Amino acid sequence: MVFTSTAFFLFFPILLAFCTLVTFAAGRSMGERGQEKKKILVIALVLTLSVLCVFKYTDFALQILNQILSLFPSGNLLREPGIALPIGISFFTLQAAGYLVDVYRGRIPAERNIIDYALFVSFFPQLLAGPIGRAKSLLPQLKNPKLPSFRTVEKGFLLFLWGAFLKLVIADRAGVFVDTVYDGFEAGGYAGSVIVLAVILFGLQLYCDFYGYTMMAAGCAGMLGIELAENFSAPYLSASVQEFWRRWHISLSTWFRDYLYIPLGGSRCSRARKYGNLMMVFLVSGLWHGASWSFVFWGALNGLFLVLEEMLQPFWHRVGAVLRINTAAASFRIFRILINCFVINFTWIFFRGNGLAASLRMIQRIFASFGPGEIMGASLASYGLDSANLLVLAAALLVLLLADLAKYTGRCLSDWLLAQNRLFRELVIAGTVVLIAVIGVWGGTYNASGFIYFQF
Repeated sequence: MVFTSTAFFLFFPILLAFCTLVTFAAGRSMGERGQEKKKILVIALVLTLSVLCVFKYTDFALQILNQILSLFPSGNLLREPGIALPIGISFFTLQAAGYLVDVYRGRIPAERNIIDYALFVSFFPQLLAGPIGRAKSLLPQLKNPKLPSFRTVEKGFLLFLWGAFLKLVIADRAGVFVDTVYDGFEAGGYAGSVIVLAVILFGLQLYCDFYGYTMMAAGCAGMLGIELAENFSAPYLSASVQEFWRRWHISLSTWFRDYLYIPLGGSRCSRARKYGNLMMVFLVSGLWHGASWSFVFWGALNGLFLVLEEMLQPFWHRVGAVLRINTAAASFRIFRILINCFVINFTWIFFRGNGLAASLRMIQRIFASFGPGEIMGASLASYGLDSANLLVLAAALLVLLLADLAKYTGRCLSDWLLAQNRLFRELVIAGTVVLIAVIGVWGGTYNASGFIYFQF
């Protein structure tokens, strides 16, 4: 059964209301019936997460079952219902589940006002694609809102503009090149170097698309006087896989750390179990991102790289000591950043590829026909973006690099701008609005697209 658009949009508020009421009632019950806290928590978590599982994984489970049934000559295949995935369900269910666990652990008191709690679960800027809020920091702001000042509104608007720049100028433009190569690399016979460039651009597209959304969400919330959790912190300047996941989608990474990794035993156990815990977390993370073998493999690959990184750390320390490598040197860190970018971008192939088999064929194509000739000169303009749009993309990526370098070194460009004279600030803001409006949608090859994380 596939929902009609009208039925789907009518059903979505009911689904959101169900999760809100169940978790609110469970939180209140845990506060009033202390001896049965664990039972209440388990029942509420099962009800809440079952909603996510039914809508997100029913078709995938039936696909697996049909693959098993197809092995038998008389096996009757089951019909897949084609259930539509409500936008934002992966985010508000985890947010509500995190609230329940925090109440159970005694970290926060149970919320007694249903209106305040419903606002926490369904706060509109972050509802569709995060960041995943924590009740401890977000609920007090919603319960006791402060009247935003002009400076607060101005800073929120700057965050929104930065998000719009990332999405419209970089992500959507890079997506044209990425879609052209990923969807046509086999029929078009593209060279391996072009595919590598598309893989790198997809990593940047995904970053700017999701980072752009969270900045716009933070900007909207900021203009209302609400501060959302930081979700990205210059992740591509990370020197290890572990550091990358501390800086990428921070609200999800910390959610899995606090509510899955640590309850499994975290790192306070045997080394083998610790590695098993890491693999479990990343397998679940892969499934959270999408119900397909590609996402499962992507999660497993990230977990494997993280485990190998920890296992080999003593070995690399000994190698560095023998070779007398200055690990504190900037050149060594740059080398590690480049290696880490290679590793992370390799995993993105399975995240974006059109299925696991297609992703493996793409990797095979890279090694079979790699050569720098195809990415030199005007030939790049034949992959969806003309020369002018390629130049705009390159300039915008340079701006992103400078902004991330400033963030990485502890500088905040928005704070610097807000410290300038008012006339200068307003001229910069007005000029940025015009720049995004013109360049963000400029060029005949430009094609707007929805936010990538809406599908999760």
